[in-house]
Amino acid sequence: MQQNAGLGTPPSHCSPIPKRSRCRDCPMCGRELETKAGMRQHHTKVHDEPLPNRTCNECRTDFYDPKSQLEFCEECNSNAGSNNGNWSGAMASACCEICGDEFDYYPSDKDGVYCRDCVEESDGLLPENPMEPIERVSVDCPACGAEQHVLQSLVERRTRGVFCDLECYGNWLSENIVGPDHHSWTDGDPPYAHGWSNVRRAARVRDSSECRVCGNQA
Repeated sequence: MQQNAGLGTPPSHCSPIPKRSRCRDCPMCGRELETKAGMRQHHTKVHDEPLPNRTCNECRTDFYDPKSQLEFCEECNSNAGSNNGNWSGAMASACCEICGDEFDYYPSDKDGVYCRDCVEESDGLLPENPMEPIERVSVDCPACGAEQHVLQSLVERRTRGVFCDLECYGNWLSENIVGPDHHSWTDGDPPYAHGWSNVRRAARVRDSSECRVCGNQA
């Protein structure tokens, strides 16, 4: 039977197919890593330079994106550089009509007329603050007694009083929120569902106030 030429033994000059892909070798130091992801991580940590993980759809240049989401490199991005409205290089220059100093501004429908300093110092160029000062009331801190000047609305909202800081509030809680007023209070009947108090008293009578698990008196 004639041997299929396509299935014959490869010529001796042909290089054998490597068992492991060369993409797992570090391009910087040549170190061979277990996985391609491990090689990329090695290159970032050891050589302090991340490898490209994206290809620009416009110029087909490889580049690195930390989130692996960008479709265009910085040169081809239509929203980058001079196309970005906040780009510092997009500012124009003009001379202030008041002081004559040159200043930079972002171009818009209106040309720059006054510099920043002249705008802040001139009357009528900026609207005055229409808000009038709100009257404050004097109260004492319930913990340390220090006088404070606060808004009346704050006094109305703070039913326990207006404290200087969290430290004063914590000290006041330790001295005043005790017993049944404390959230961890365990004595007395706990706020269970309706009818629980009757069930608890009936269980005590049934078991003569003795715990069925440890035998202690309840």
